[in-house]
Amino acid sequence: MNNGVKSSTGYSVNLIGAGGIASWVLHGLVRPSRRFAQANGARVTIRVYDSDRVDDDNVHHQNFRPSDVGKVKVDALCDELAEFQCEEIKLIPCAWDVRRESDFDEADLTVVAVDSPKARDLVIGSAKAGKWAICTCAG
Repeated sequence: MNNGVKSSTGYSVNLIGAGGIASWVLHGLVRPSRRFAQANGARVTIRVYDSDRVDDDNVHHQNFRPSDVGKVKVDALCDELAEFQCEEIKLIPCAWDVRRESDFDEADLTVVAVDSPKARDLVIGSAKAGKWAICTCAG
């Protein structure tokens, strides 16, 4: 039994979106990913895709600080989590939207947390997404 560890030591995760859900998902993903990587001698690369900037309305329900207003969301998130980066964990901010398959890299896991049905359909229909999860809310 390999405890979920694949034979290669490199893992990659795409997080499509950096807003209401994805900003919280990233924070919840980085810490255990770092522990997993260190415990298993692995490396984890997490790419976060979104072109939006933080505005005042985001601060009350998304995982951003008032000092983040005006920053590109992916930059604000990756900057805040920079202390968790190490040899085993790499965070890559990708400050563009996913509109074509060429807009995102291949990954073992892709978490789709955007409102755009086109982006969701594109990602889940792509072999580049690896395993995928959709995290959105209606309303």
